[in-house]
Amino acid sequence: MENKEKFLKVKEILRSAGYPCNVWLKYDKERLYFDLDALYKAAEFEVWHYKTGNISYCEHYGEKISNYAARNITNIFGKGDVFYDFTEKKICTKGYTKSDFRDRYSYLDIAIDTLAEEVEKALETIEKEEVA
Repeated sequence: MENKEKFLKVKEILRSAGYPCNVWLKYDKERLYFDLDALYKAAEFEVWHYKTGNISYCEHYGEKISNYAARNITNIFGKGDVFYDFTEKKICTKGYTKSDFRDRYSYLDIAIDTLAEEVEKALETIEKEEVA
């Protein structure tokens, strides 16, 4: 299977699992960028917004989080990019600082670890299909 087809298949598998993402195949880069909703899902957040964009309700593992805490967490999630680099074969981040991980370790790191596992599972599925 050609690389582009493989990357698109990974994207399809992840999207069907509820992780919105987009493939970037330009300028010698082969990346899979995750949408903010993918980070929320990976960290087991459910966030609802008013039409204004403000948070109306947020849960983590089914437990309500204050709108203030949710806004702080979502601001950190939204300030950078999380992507899987097919060349380096790892999850990478751009735009975050070390304090973003230290301050919200249990959320941002969980999201990134979960996304890395999901990409690996998708790649394994594709490899099994190629062998069969």
